[in-house]
Amino acid sequence: MRALVASLAVLLVCTGIGACSGGESHDLHVVLARDLTATLPPGSPQVTARRVQVGAGSRLIRPLTAAEHVAAAGRLGGRAVLTFHVGHVSGRPFLAWLNGATWVPVPSSYNAKAGTVSATVSHFSTWAPFTWAISQIRAWVRSEIGNFLGVGTATEPTCDPASGLVVTDSNPSHHTIGACAEPASPAAAAGTVIIQVANLRGYPVDLSYPALVNGLCGEYGKCVKVRPDGDEWLKVGSALSPGSNKILLPGSSTATVIVGIPGGQTVTLRTAVDEPAMFMAFLEVGVGVLASIIGKKIEAVETTGDALGALATSQCLADDAQQGSGPLTLGVAASLATTAFGCVSSELPDVLDKLGLKESGLILGGFGVAADLIPTVLSSVWGVYDAFFGSHVLAVGRASCPSAAVIKQALAQQLSWWRPGYTVLATTITCAGPYVVAGAQESPQIGGGVLIEQEASGLKVLTVGSGPLCTTIAADALPGQIIYVPLQYGHALGCVN
Repeated sequence: MRALVASLAVLLVCTGIGACSGGESHDLHVVLARDLTATLPPGSPQVTARRVQVGAGSRLIRPLTAAEHVAAAGRLGGRAVLTFHVGHVSGRPFLAWLNGATWVPVPSSYNAKAGTVSATVSHFSTWAPFTWAISQIRAWVRSEIGNFLGVGTATEPTCDPASGLVVTDSNPSHHTIGACAEPASPAAAAGTVIIQVANLRGYPVDLSYPALVNGLCGEYGKCVKVRPDGDEWLKVGSALSPGSNKILLPGSSTATVIVGIPGGQTVTLRTAVDEPAMFMAFLEVGVGVLASIIGKKIEAVETTGDALGALATSQCLADDAQQGSGPLTLGVAASLATTAFGCVSSELPDVLDKLGLKESGLILGGFGVAADLIPTVLSSVWGVYDAFFGSHVLAVGRASCPSAAVIKQALAQQLSWWRPGYTVLATTITCAGPYVVAGAQESPQIGGGVLIEQEASGLKVLTVGSGPLCTTIAADALPGQIIYVPLQYGHALGCVN
C-alpha cells in the first residue's frame, strides 16, 4: 500500500505539470495519505504525512478524520494547500493545527459536493479536519435564553402598609413587576414619596419615571437608585438608554425612585420590555454563552467582567443605542439578538488576548457558531416566551379607605346574591395598599368578610367568605376563594402566611 501511494504521488507530480519534463512550472498536487492531499508551490521539497493519535481536547469541536503530521524535507517556496476528504457533514468543517495541546483553527473552505475541506497553510505540523460540536453549542444558547427568561431573584418590595399610599398596576395578572410606595422621612419635603419597583424576572425592563424627578434628593442621595449596587449591567444600560427619565433595570434588580406627589394627585411610572431592553437581554445571553464556552470557572468569571467593561464603552453600543419602539416580533427579536452577539464578538479578540487564553481561536470560532444558531433557537422558543413580556403602568397616589356605604354599593352591583338587608360594618374596614377587607353581615349571627381591591375604575370584589380571604404565598391561593396578596400588605389584612 505504501508503495502504491508513493507511486501515485510521483505520477501526480510528473503528469501534466511540466515539473519532470522541463516545461512550464505548475503547482504540484501530491497525495500524502488516504484522505489527505497537498497542493505545493513549484520547486517544493518532498512532503510526507504520518498519522498520529491526538484527541480533540475541546468540547467545542469533534474530529472528522485522524490527524496527520505533515513534514517537508526542506523549505517551501510559498504557501501550500492541504485538502482533507471528510465526506458529507453538517455545519462548517475546518482545518486546525496542533500548537502544544491546543488546536488552532484556520480559515477553511468546504466543498460539500466533493466532500472535502481545504485551507491555505504557511507551515506544516500536525493537522486535522474538525466540525463544530453544534448540539453542545446549541444547548448552551438555549440554556442562556432560558436563564434570562426565567424567574429572577429579586423579592417583592415592602413598604409601610399603613402609609395610605397605593400603587395601582395596569397589568396585575402579569406579575413580573412588584411595586410599593411609602412617605419619605419627616425631614423630607412634604409630599415626598419613596417608590420601589422590583424586576421579578431575569430579563431587563425599561423603567420610565416622572420628569419631575431630579438628580439628587437631599439626604437620600440620588433620586433614582438601583440595587444591587455596582451592577456592571447598569453601565451597559446607561449606554443603551441615554434619554432622560428612563433607565434600563437589569433582571432581578430593584429601583428606588424618590418623587414629590402633590396632595390629591398621582404620579405614573412605566415598565416595558422594549427594543433597548431586549437588546441588553441578548447581550447578557451572549456573555453567558461565552462563559459556557470557556468553561473554566475562574477564566469564565474574569472574561465576563472584562467583556462587560469593554461593552460599556463599545462603539457598537453607541451605534445601536437608538432602538425602535415598535412591537417585539420574532423578526425584531432575532435581528436584535444577531446584532447583540456581533457586538460581543467585536470585543472578544481584545478580551481573550488580555486574559491570555490559549484556546482563543476555538473560542472565537465557537462563539461565531453560537451567533449563527441564535435565530433558529430563538424561533423554537418564541411562542412560549412571547407572552412573558408584559408592560406595566404603575399609578402611585394616596388612597382613602372607602366608606361602608361605598363598599355596600360595590357588593350590591357585583354579587348576584346580595340583598338590601345585608350590611357592611364600618368598624371592620381595614385598608392596606390597594386592598380592603371589610366585615359583611346578613344578620347579627350570620356574616363573613369581603376582600376588595381599589382600582382606578372603582372597587373590585375579589372574594367573600367566612374563612381566610387571602394568603401571602402564591402557591396557596385558590381562585375565587383565597386570594394571593403581596407580603407587604398581608399582615395588616390578616392574610395567612
